Amino acid sequence: MSFIDLNCDMGELPGSSGMELDAALMPYISSANIACGYHAGNENQMYHTAQLAVRHGVAIGAHPGLADKEGFGRIERAITPEEVYQLMLYQIGALGGIVRGLKSRMHHVKPHGALYHLASRDRGLADAIARAVADFDASLLLYGLPGSQLELAAAAKDLHFVREGFADRRYLDNGGLVPRGQENAMIRDPAEMIAQATSMAKQRKVDSLCVHGDGEEALMFVKTLYSALKKCNITIRSAGGTVS
Repeated sequence: MSFIDLNCDMGELPGSSGMELDAALMPYISSANIACGYHAGNENQMYHTAQLAVRHGVAIGAHPGLADKEGFGRIERAITPEEVYQLMLYQIGALGGIVRGLKSRMHHVKPHGALYHLASRDRGLADAIARAVADFDASLLLYGLPGSQLELAAAAKDLHFVREGFADRRYLDNGGLVPRGQENAMIRDPAEMIAQATSMAKQRKVDSLCVHGDGEEALMFVKTLYSALKKCNITIRSAGGTVS
């Protein structure tokens, strides 16, 4: 039997409409990456999103990003490994406290946006992320691009690395993602999204598939992908965890 984790970035959209979208998405995913207040979100959103995840049996992950709410954490900037280490520890710790208060536990860490891509290419920044995760809780899984510097850094720290693929993003020939600034970066066609995602799942190129939770198509994409994976007899479950 084939398995795949279906993850979604959550707690990123403000107000009641953002919380309503997260609530609608939650039954169809196996892992939630919760924004930790720096690129998006706040303590209220973190608490309610984590509470939703606990209620639905969805694995909870920290989604730390650069301190950049204006740019949604998607604008790359110069940053030192020590700054990255501190950013990671602070944000993981913030969500960790909330999750502990809910009598649950964190499952993984997935860097957000520009931080994710910088760490994919820069070994120094990747090492800082892996060190922060290991120092906080070495049992946490670390999500990232297959074959990236972050995967190498995770291995050096004996962390369980989860190879992540994107259902709604287009890829470059080198395995990286098409930059968001380019017109064709996002996949808008459900059929194309399904074809890409199911191909990655069937070929076991990745351990987890991501659908972004901040897009207009988010709920429709997640529901469609959930159904398509089930039809392909691919079981949805968190990485190393339970069936959704």
